[in-house]
Amino acid sequence: MDALTHRDESVRKLSIRIIALTVSEFKISKVTERKFQFALRNLVMPDGLVEELNGATRKVNKAQQRAENILKRIRTNVIAHRDGDSLAQYQMIEEIDELTVMRSVTDFFEELSIFSSILTKCFIASSSHSNILIQAVKNIEKEKQNSATSGS
Repeated sequence: MDALTHRDESVRKLSIRIIALTVSEFKISKVTERKFQFALRNLVMPDGLVEELNGATRKVNKAQQRAENILKRIRTNVIAHRDGDSLAQYQMIEEIDELTVMRSVTDFFEELSIFSSILTKCFIASSSHSNILIQAVKNIEKEKQNSATSGS
């Protein structure tokens, strides 16, 4: 909110720089890597929920790429890797257009919100009593298979 409404311009610019860094550094793949996909495959979920989550993940990635195209200069020169020329850095900070930056990240945060709500649905669906029992039975069966193959 400070990025748009704070009365002090320097606070607005700092907020924009922090947003640029946050969007650039966020890596949804850290959340959705192989172990996560493995867990999703082994959970009992309503039809289409995993596909819906995977689609939301792709949309977050695309929105982030679009935002990064606009934010890259800010992130690289005035927040993450600061320019050694302080005058040039000051000029870049002054040239930041808060509205352009906020427009570029709004789509990202909207897609991230959708992803989060679908992920929450997955957690809720996987934690029902029947799903927990199904998962327990699968684990017992897997353990029996493992001990049968290791005992032979």
